Amino acid sequence: MATVETESLDLDARLPAEVKREPEVNKLFRSVMKHEGSDLHLKVGLPPMMRHRGLIKRMDLPPLTQEHMERLLVPILSEKAMRVFEDTGGIDFAHVIGNDECRFRVNILRQRGKWSLVARR
Repeated sequence: MATVETESLDLDARLPAEVKREPEVNKLFRSVMKHEGSDLHLKVGLPPMMRHRGLIKRMDLPPLTQEHMERLLVPILSEKAMRVFEDTGGIDFAHVIGNDECRFRVNILRQRGKWSLVARR
């Protein structure tokens, strides 16, 4: 599988103030946008991945833990969405980056007790 070179998740020193206040997962969404990818895939035990020109490529980041996944995803879920996710094991919603810079269709699911995310621009 190919690897896409990406910045570390610790980009705060180089980001504008409005981006610093965004949820941490937006850094991954912005990386997809920057590399002109179409999808973001997050799965516990694997590094973040993006679809780029039809191929799924691993980002140059460490594998995600369940704790990190929850830290990334809980901030983008409303209370209602979190209840639906807890009750059904999955939720679909739209997530907008910045001031309407980009919109992703997001699916968060629980598989074998672990969280995953699939998002498409």
